[in-house]
Amino acid sequence: MLNIIGEDKPVQNWVGTSLRHFGITPYGESLFRVIWAPSRMRMIGGRHTVRDGKPQIDRDVVANGGRDNSVVREFVGYKWYPMYPRKQSYILEKWLSPVEYGGTRENYETQQRCAETGLLVSGPYPERGEYFFCYEFPDGYPAVSAVESIIRLILFGRNFTIREKRDAILEADKREQLSIRKRATDVILDSLPAFGLKAANTNPSRRKPEDYELKYSANELGLPVGNNKIFTKSAVKRG
Repeated sequence: MLNIIGEDKPVQNWVGTSLRHFGITPYGESLFRVIWAPSRMRMIGGRHTVRDGKPQIDRDVVANGGRDNSVVREFVGYKWYPMYPRKQSYILEKWLSPVEYGGTRENYETQQRCAETGLLVSGPYPERGEYFFCYEFPDGYPAVSAVESIIRLILFGRNFTIREKRDAILEADKREQLSIRKRATDVILDSLPAFGLKAANTNPSRRKPEDYELKYSANELGLPVGNNKIFTKSAVKRG
């Protein structure tokens, strides 16, 4: 007889709408479901520690001769734990067949067997299959349209090979980079004068002070004048 602590409680289902039109399991249940994360449990096999509070810090454990006083007892067996600890959100899950989820029974039990305790780490072989995480809705109660959109994306992705999915991601990234460069070019062009830039017909490095047309003289601007200071050429009269 299995030594099991705790119990698997019924999951709290999202009641937005039925998702049966996306498929049903061989047992007449919906292929996809949305559940409240804290209500989802899973069974873990191995050595478990039961505490009456938070674990003590290392220095206290050392002071107690290597003993953590918060530990009430330890036991070997199976225990139910939250599937999604510390999550307060709705989760989209998809049903997987026993083979899809864990392979054959022989492979599952070989891979899951704990060498120390002899127990199966993820619990007994899932005879009826298992629901598996697909997507988290972190922003409260999900709308029907949001749930159905995610499911359609998942189903649509099944029609492509891994290479096709990779190439699609690379192509999307390429298009995004081209879009970024185009937006940058548009910003630069938008900042230029309406009729573009007029090319100079002389080498700027060979021009002399008197070649420049000054709108205001140094005197008019109240700047210092004299040798080796500011040009004192009179402003060119306009008009």
